Amino acid sequence: MPGAARRCAAEPFQSSKGYTIEVPEGWEIKDKAGADILLVNPSRSSTTVGVTVSPVRINTLKSFGTTDEVGERLIAAERAKDGTLGAELLSSGSRQGTGGVPVYDYTYAVDSTRGLKRISTTVTIADRKLFIANGQFKCDKERGCDAEGAAEAIEQMTAAVRSLALVAPS
Repeated sequence: MPGAARRCAAEPFQSSKGYTIEVPEGWEIKDKAGADILLVNPSRSSTTVGVTVSPVRINTLKSFGTTDEVGERLIAAERAKDGTLGAELLSSGSRQGTGGVPVYDYTYAVDSTRGLKRISTTVTIADRKLFIANGQFKCDKERGCDAEGAAEAIEQMTAAVRSLALVAPS
């Protein structure tokens, strides 16, 4: 039923576009233009995880750059957005995904005219498709990302983002 939200147990969502992602217990799946899936925390609707799948001309993530190079581009793109006051990369890492495909993980903070956000991103490329899982947590105006319940919400969001996995072709 288009446009309607569905509540989900903590189980993987398998996309027809070749990936799975863990849906945190109680989170809702909603439709969003441009995203293959959007997960929303119903108790804090500004905390979301979205996945996009886009065609690209390169075969591997390493063709695009190292973990550090891609991280620098990611932060530069955030800093260039209208309303951004600052962006800082908090952590980055790489790992091997399904079939040995490289996966890059990033966590960063963005301060903008719309407030402070903590963002977790996981990216990979396979079969000339770019897979991006992006999670956002909007921090409390007064207490920032240290507000009560923030650490748990950020951890839950980040775990969902990091669960992005490619599905091996059958």
